[in-house]
Amino acid sequence: MYGLPQAFTGYLKSRFMRPAGGTWMPSLWADMECKQEDLSGFFVQATKPHRQDFERLGFTPCGFQKLGKVVDPAVRESCGITYLDSTRSHFGQLLYHRLYSQSERREINQIVIAFTASFEDGRLSCTNHKQAFDTPKGNEVIRLPSYDVAFIHTVPGPPAAAQRNAPPVSRSRIAASMV
Repeated sequence: MYGLPQAFTGYLKSRFMRPAGGTWMPSLWADMECKQEDLSGFFVQATKPHRQDFERLGFTPCGFQKLGKVVDPAVRESCGITYLDSTRSHFGQLLYHRLYSQSERREINQIVIAFTASFEDGRLSCTNHKQAFDTPKGNEVIRLPSYDVAFIHTVPGPPAAAQRNAPPVSRSRIAASMV
């Protein structure tokens, strides 16, 4: 009962399935770019303390974004601010996602804080996002279970000279602490 009949049946079933979520539509930076005034009141209220923390750390907003093309009906809003420090070597992101959970029948706010620092021999990113954080191959990502901007920014590490000989950070240990 394999072969062409099963392929035809599978095709028909897939045409009538409801979307399961997790759908993402890629966008260009120009498509997501917006003015600060275009960010919603939900974003402004939910991220107020985090924005103040970024400013206290010496970061300046260099871009605002609002995702417009979303095919997942559970995504109510997705926007953020991109920050840059005065040395132009540390990049910060404050992202806000407002999602509707059908199983819980309520809206969920998700705030993502991320920093990326450039070094001569690579980049290091620190974030509080558990599931995904896109980074080029070979770059280190440290995931921290915190919404404290200053804590995520000042992740303790060995001095630059000792970093070359230091053992790599255990991703499984960091991931296990987030569960």
